[in-house]
Amino acid sequence: TGALYCWGDNGYGQLGNGTTTDSLTPVRVGTDSDWSSVAAGYTHSCAVRGGGQLYCWGGNGYGQVGDGTTSNRSAPARVGSDTDWGSVVCGSIFSCALKTDGRLYCWGYNGYGQVGDGTTSNRSLPTRVGTALDWSAVAAGWRHACAVKTDGSLFCWGENLTGQIGDGTTTTRLVPTRVGADSDWAVAACGYGSTSAVKTGGQLYGWGWNNHGQVGDGTETDRHTPVRVGTDSDWEQPAAGFYHACGLKTTGRIFCWGYNLYGQLGDGTSTDRTSPTGTGTDTDWILVAVGTEHSCGLKDDGGLFCWGRNTTGQVGDGTTTARNTPTAVSGF
Repeated sequence: TGALYCWGDNGYGQLGNGTTTDSLTPVRVGTDSDWSSVAAGYTHSCAVRGGGQLYCWGGNGYGQVGDGTTSNRSAPARVGSDTDWGSVVCGSIFSCALKTDGRLYCWGYNGYGQVGDGTTSNRSLPTRVGTALDWSAVAAGWRHACAVKTDGSLFCWGENLTGQIGDGTTTTRLVPTRVGADSDWAVAACGYGSTSAVKTGGQLYGWGWNNHGQVGDGTETDRHTPVRVGTDSDWEQPAAGFYHACGLKTTGRIFCWGYNLYGQLGDGTSTDRTSPTGTGTDTDWILVAVGTEHSCGLKDDGGLFCWGRNTTGQVGDGTTTARNTPTAVSGF
């Protein structure tokens, strides 16, 4: 656990520092030093503290902050009083979180069923997704979400216009829908209209919208079921953005693919890539995260780097200049 910092666009208070002023460098969120994880959406953010308390802040027009209101919050607002939250993810304007006992909750905008409760009604409080107690990981995208169960089965729900649910159809799903029959999924990541996921054997798969190659299979053909990305079996963590995706390998290298107009692939160019392309050659990365059109990575020595679009300072280097290679975040 530790102190929490945010930077970039703050038009809705999503930086959590009590203002609505953009920041080109990291700003501290309050004075607490026991934050354990954080997630950022389109206009809101959420984080879990060491004691299992959940907080969200920023844009709240659809209830995505989860405090029972639709009022924007420029500082962290406690979500209920429970102290058994394990992890949280932010979609565009909705949120999902796992409890330590394996229960899954979502809330916020639900126009495409992304809350997963069988309705299209927005929810301003955490709403239970089914009755299962065996969820182990969750991911949230623009209008869809996915989650893995402890038995390795994968489920997705929400918008399915481009096949991002992965069930072979383009039918929107209001409840978790099984993706194939495999039971060796480890973790998933949801983008705008696409999904990436890694299996327990380290294989990477993608599906959904592929207009810029963000599925990663070497084509720009939409996929309605999971397709293998390359032949490598050393993938560890996927991350998905608007039209691009990235992945971390067990070798400590980051690869990205898809849309690259702003340099969000980090390969020193602005050329789209339809298959994984190395973000440099460093082998000391331990975490990768992706926003709409920028990416960030954490190194094993605590060094934090971002790259891609930087119009509101989201790269965190004190400028608004797009970066096409990993650039150190000021203060880290």
